[in-house]
Amino acid sequence: MQIKPEPVDTTPHFWSDHSSSNDEGSDEASTKTIAVAHRNPPTSIFRALINDPVLANSPKNIAASDWVRLGDELVRIIVARSPSFKVSSWHFGNGVETFVKDIPENVKQTLKGSLGHNGSKIVGQVRPWIIRNLDVFPEVRGHVSLVKYLQPDISPVCDVLVGPEFSFSWDDRKNISSILVSNLLEYIAKRSHPPWDIRCPFVDHIKLLQIWERKIMAISQTRWSRLRATRIFEPYLRKLILKNRSHFRQLHKSEWAKDWEFVTGETW
Repeated sequence: MQIKPEPVDTTPHFWSDHSSSNDEGSDEASTKTIAVAHRNPPTSIFRALINDPVLANSPKNIAASDWVRLGDELVRIIVARSPSFKVSSWHFGNGVETFVKDIPENVKQTLKGSLGHNGSKIVGQVRPWIIRNLDVFPEVRGHVSLVKYLQPDISPVCDVLVGPEFSFSWDDRKNISSILVSNLLEYIAKRSHPPWDIRCPFVDHIKLLQIWERKIMAISQTRWSRLRATRIFEPYLRKLILKNRSHFRQLHKSEWAKDWEFVTGETW
């Protein structure tokens, strides 16, 4: 069923560019674009799993020799726990055996690259395994910077706003962003009590629409998929939804909400 996008109100009254004072790094986030505000320090997973004073430093100030040492230790921890991994996602490719065989060499090659980004690159390789096996990594509890990565293969918030049957098709790509923004504004307007917390690191929704449209139009037809499309929208929406959970009670049984409860220790 084709959904015709409604005209979007151009008054930027639902989002502010000031983040909550409770957010980590809120002062910095309030002055940057959404894309920058959603970045996480590449040391977050390292700090969760490794107790090392060097991780108190800014990633760019960590020496190359320390990155090598930290990378080796992170791989050792993950490989040691790999027998307990649950292989349940197509992202795992050929499974745990291939991961254990390849990850030390992959990290070794990463460490030969740009030293200023080593932490981010290493974490990018191991994060999918950690967030899909949270029960094997209880240390990540409390590290809320991981929340936006949880359950990346599903789109619970998009499903609420446009329905799980919405195709996110290539032919409709020019309308998807405006449909989501329009439906979100309508959803907010119909649920005014309790008041919404809009102090997220968002610019106004017109800017959000522009960012989404630019990202969605950058996906080529050969790389297009529903999952690839929803991954553009879902992280931004989750940030808003987590501050307004009372308006999304229907999500409390979703796998994403359950993982969120595990990581944060809170109840949806």
